[in-house]
Parts: sequence; C-alpha cells; structure tokens
Amino acid sequence: MKSISKALAAIRDPALSGVLWLSVGLTALLLGALGAGGYFALQELPHFKQGWLNTLVEILSGAGMVVGLILLAYPVASLVIGIFLDDVAAKVETRDFPSDPPGRSLGIWPSLTTAVSFLGAVVGLNLLALPVYLLVPGANIVLFLLVNGYLMGREYFELVAFRHLGPDEARRLRRKNGFRVYLAGVVIAVALSIPVLNLVAPIFGTALMVHVFKALAPAA
Repeated sequence: MKSISKALAAIRDPALSGVLWLSVGLTALLLGALGAGGYFALQELPHFKQGWLNTLVEILSGAGMVVGLILLAYPVASLVIGIFLDDVAAKVETRDFPSDPPGRSLGIWPSLTTAVSFLGAVVGLNLLALPVYLLVPGANIVLFLLVNGYLMGREYFELVAFRHLGPDEARRLRRKNGFRVYLAGVVIAVALSIPVLNLVAPIFGTALMVHVFKALAPAA
C-alpha cells in the first residue's frame, strides 16, 4: 500500500510533469490522426438504397470507431511513454532513493524495442482472450487480471531491474518473488482499465515497480 501511495505521489512530481504532458500530447495527436483516418475511411463505405440501412451502418460504424479509439488509448500511450520510461525510473530513483547507487541507463533504442515488444504481447494475448471478455461475464474480469497482471508485473519489473542487474539475475529475482510482482502487476492492470488514468498508467507502473524492486533488492 505504501508503494502505491509513493507511486501516485511520483505522478504529481513536477520533475515528471514534462514527460507526462509530452506523452499525453503525443498520444492525443496519434489518436486524433487515427480518428481522422477512420472518419475518411467511413466516407468510402458503400451506400444502400434503403435509407434506414445507411443510417444503421453509419451509427454502428461510428460507434465502432469511438470504441476502437478508446481501446487503443492505452496501447498507444504505452508505446509513446515507453520511450521515456527509463528516464521516469531514473527520476523516481533519484527522488525516493537518493542515497542508493543510480541505475544504468538502458538507452532510447532498447527502451523503444522493449515498448514495441511489450505492446505486441499485450495486444496479442488480450485479442486471444477477447471472446471470454465479451461472452463470459464475471470470468472476463478474472481473466483480464490474470493475463494483464502477469504481463504488467513481468515487463515493468524487468524494465526497472535491468537498470541494476543483469537479465538472468533480474529474471531470477522476479521468479523468486513472483506473487508480489504479480500483485503489483494487477494494480497496474486495474489502473490501465480506467479511462483517462490509463494514459498515465505506464508512469504509475514504472514508479510502483521502482519501489517494489527496491524492497526486494535493497542493496541494488
């Protein structure tokens, strides 16, 4: 609980405000471009002789585009913010653990490739689970938390841990503390499921995992 409150406080830190507003602005720009593309694509839909059918198609396609943009908000935000997450981790470490040795920078390219592969895993596994999400009330929530709790826990923990440990050692530490890392991942998954909050969920997740990692490897 203390780690969650610290992570929430980090989001409000002025040191991270630049990253936050830049990522939100770029996300809004990309979503706007996708929305504009979708709008022009809808103009190319075939027209039917029955007026009511045209109206129905317009309503359904418009609603589908809106829902699609809402669902894309988190993946797009994750991809954009993924470029800056290494910097976010460094700022949180400096802010909350000033006496600890600083982690090593992962670099822009590794951060970007990690963000892309993470995005692919999130989208791919959630698409596989989509039938359950849509058709099985109750079980859909459980499956969402199982899938995304694991993904968020693994990816965000390793992002932070790689700044201090080698890949093999970082993964061993994650597996040794799998349940705690998973619970932190569930908290991040809940944050990403809330509209608007999901735009800053990657920053929150990184800050949270810095605190989880420091608790598990205090000498790092």
